[in-house]
Amino acid sequence: MTRDNIESYNALENGWDGYDGKAIEQDVINYALVVLDKIPEDKQPQVFPTGRNTIQFEWEKDNGKYLEFEINDSIIMMLSIDEDKNEIEKEVLIDEIEELVKQF
Repeated sequence: MTRDNIESYNALENGWDGYDGKAIEQDVINYALVVLDKIPEDKQPQVFPTGRNTIQFEWEKDNGKYLEFEINDSIIMMLSIDEDKNEIEKEVLIDEIEELVKQF
C-alpha cells in the first residue's frame, strides 16, 4: 500500500495542494521507493507528498517521539524528536535509514 501511494504521486500536477505545491518529479518518487526498500516491513511509515517536490516519511509514538525523513531526488533530511522534545535535524545517508528506524 505504501509503495502504491508513493507511485501515485506522479499524477500530482503543480498546484495540487491548492497553493503553489510543485508536482512530484519522477526522480523523487524513484528515490523514495529506494529509501522505502531500506525500511523493515513491520516499520512502514506514513507517507505524504509535500509542496516542495519532496516525499515525507513519518513515524509517531504516543509518548511524543517523532521521526521524519524528507526525501528529494538525492538528499534525505531527518527530523527526530524524543519524548523530552529534544530535536535533531540533519542530513542522513540512505545506509543509515534501516538502523534509525529500528532505533525509533
